[in-house]
Amino acid sequence: GLYIAPGLSFEKQRLTYSPNFGDYTTEFDYKIRRTSGVLTTGYCLHIGPITLGARAGFSLGKYTWSGPNDIFGDSLNNVQWPVKTSVLTHLGFEVGFNF
Repeated sequence: GLYIAPGLSFEKQRLTYSPNFGDYTTEFDYKIRRTSGVLTTGYCLHIGPITLGARAGFSLGKYTWSGPNDIFGDSLNNVQWPVKTSVLTHLGFEVGFNF
C-alpha cells in the first residue's frame, strides 16, 4: 500500500583533517551535526512471501559544526537564501522476504 511518513533525523559526524606541513603533520578535529525534518512517501507491494517497495522523500535541516579553523564556511548548507539551510533528497528501493 501507499504510505506517507513524516519524521525527524539527527546526524553526527566526526572529521579529522590532517594537512601535511613539510616534515610534520597536524591533526584538526571537527564535529558536524544536523537536525532535520524528513518527509517520505512510498509504496509497498506484498506478493506472497516477497515485499517490493519504492520510496522517495526529502529532508530540511541545518548543518552546524565546531572545530579549530573555518574550513567549511557556508558550503555545508546548500540553500543560502532566505535562510542558510540544507535540503537533501533521497530515493530508495527495497526487496524483502517475509517469514
